[in-house]
Amino acid sequence: MKKTSLKRCITTMLILTIVAIGIIAFFLIKSEVYTAKMRSLEQTIDKNLLSIKSRKGKEKALTGMEKTLRKIEGMVPRYRIKASNIRSEIANLLKEKQIDTKDVRVMASKVRKIILHSAIGYSRSITIIVLITLGGFAILLYYLILLPQQALVKGVSRLARLAKNLQIADYLSKKELPFSELDTLINSHNHLLENAKVHTALLESAVKADTPEELTEELFKELKKHINISRISFASVHENRFVIRATFRDYEESNIDIGFSGRLSQEILTNIGAEKEIIIIDDMSEYVKKFPNSKYANTLLKEGMSALVLFPIYKGENCIGLLIFGFARKEDINERNLKHLQFTSYLTNVLYQKATLIESLLVNTIFGFARLVEQKDKETAMHLQRMAHYSRAIATKLIGHPEFTILTPLVVQQVFEQAPLHDIGKVGIPESILLKPTQLTREEFEIMKQHTIIGYNILQEIDNKIVESYGKPFFEVGKRIARHHHERWDGTGYPDGLKGKEIPPCARIVAVADVFDALTTKRTYKEAFNYDYSVNTIVKASGTQFDPNVIEAFMKAQNEIRNIYNEFRD
Repeated sequence: MKKTSLKRCITTMLILTIVAIGIIAFFLIKSEVYTAKMRSLEQTIDKNLLSIKSRKGKEKALTGMEKTLRKIEGMVPRYRIKASNIRSEIANLLKEKQIDTKDVRVMASKVRKIILHSAIGYSRSITIIVLITLGGFAILLYYLILLPQQALVKGVSRLARLAKNLQIADYLSKKELPFSELDTLINSHNHLLENAKVHTALLESAVKADTPEELTEELFKELKKHINISRISFASVHENRFVIRATFRDYEESNIDIGFSGRLSQEILTNIGAEKEIIIIDDMSEYVKKFPNSKYANTLLKEGMSALVLFPIYKGENCIGLLIFGFARKEDINERNLKHLQFTSYLTNVLYQKATLIESLLVNTIFGFARLVEQKDKETAMHLQRMAHYSRAIATKLIGHPEFTILTPLVVQQVFEQAPLHDIGKVGIPESILLKPTQLTREEFEIMKQHTIIGYNILQEIDNKIVESYGKPFFEVGKRIARHHHERWDGTGYPDGLKGKEIPPCARIVAVADVFDALTTKRTYKEAFNYDYSVNTIVKASGTQFDPNVIEAFMKAQNEIRNIYNEFRD
């Protein structure tokens, strides 16, 4: 690709990114403004209902409802007929000599329902618009990045065949063939062909992957055919901290698995911020002597790793990830293998960015919605992060459990990313119920329980749009969590009254993480309980509220959970 074309491509991508972010921000702000208007109308109704004992108070309340309905007719045309019918009922009530208090409350309930439905409908419309924007952005990425990659591979293959033909024709044209030079040429040619074959196979397998986890697995499978490699890990990097997102190895047990995290300054990657090239550690024993406090290096050495090759994945000047290869034998760090890994580093920088970009756009957009809900609910600032990390710590301990065969490393990562969506349905719950400082009435609690179904429906609509443009759903785990995280092991939970193993495993895990965080943090209705009391409360609910297997994993993960509790305090 010409330099000017590359610059044009980069400039186009930056412009498209800014436009996409601008569109999303515009509609999010518009959604918040609309929600505020609906909230104001609802508060006006609640205020008027405080003085309906007298005839004058009832008339004032009904008149206020009539004005609210007129505003809704202007703001939401689809509810014009329904609002008009209710206004007619209000007009008939006002004509009566004696107005019944119960009738006033019934009218208020009908008006609230219209407000709620219009707010939910508007939020869904905004979500669909955002997703269409993201889908269009993804299609442009495909045409600007993936197609040029494929064209480049075809061009290189054609060039290699042409070079081969030219070299052979050149030597055959000579009267005398220098055998030493011919041997060198043949060896060099065979080496080039071998490299081209390996690199083409790597590229073909890698471009099939849609997620960083799938990409890591494809690279491991293909490299294993050509290099005596023992393990490969992909770690995401953010603010001097790394987290293992995917790992594959040719031996069974390991203490460095999905969810392992640490600070770069305390671990094996102390100079990663200053390095942009491949980092080679060809003797782990010597490295551990130099950095004895590195838990990562010490653990890998005990598991038989003699050498490591690491390459950082950059987006601009920022290191966003690490691909880490482990070797059981030092002699496998040779020139031939390093050339294959060098090609892999060039390949992965583009493909990992492609694999993470769409995923991060979706996750961050939906996470933004989840944060808006948490702020509306007045939750603590770090609640979403804590319960997500708690969920991953528990789920990791259940990998390989016969009752949780669905929990692969990829699913565990999805639980971590989508657990914060558990209460997204609260966007459809009136603030008068959501923020009520005292105990909810039976009727109010029935409305509150609807947040599980609202959340599920929102994510289902999003997934339908993603399937249309992306080919497969993205929020399968998030949907189950949103709908079922209030189900109970004994069958007395909601919304579906599921019992025992009927409850999806991811929802059983998030239920424990969510309740534990609620116990250990201060809320509007209670003070924070201490750590040990909260753990004991969770354990006592085993077999009634929670799955006993999940509680067992919760106890096995106490070291990780206590570290999360200490690190992410408000």
